[in-house]
Amino acid sequence: MCQLCVPQSRRASVLRLAHESVFGGHLGEKKTREWIRLSFVWPELHKSVLQHVHECCNCQLRSRPMTTDRVAITPVTRCDVPFQVLNMDCIGPIEPPSSMGHRYCLCIVDNCT
Repeated sequence: MCQLCVPQSRRASVLRLAHESVFGGHLGEKKTREWIRLSFVWPELHKSVLQHVHECCNCQLRSRPMTTDRVAITPVTRCDVPFQVLNMDCIGPIEPPSSMGHRYCLCIVDNCT
């Protein structure tokens, strides 16, 4: 079996072709590595394929949630006195900006009311 040793400058294109192209189909790390090994080889192939698959945005968006990702639901404690505890967040950037040119909004919510 003849394999081509891929230089450092061309490895990213081989990884993209094997994983992200129509022929690759965003397969997992093991099948992508096997697909590459049919024709190519380079030092630390396993490590570079694993890193590329884990960094793929499409794979991350479509991956199934793992049991370690789940967080137990805890009740929100409420205080008895209004305006004692507030939550705040900055919202933005907002398009189009306001007439004065503001692109962000400060949202403040009272926990009691």
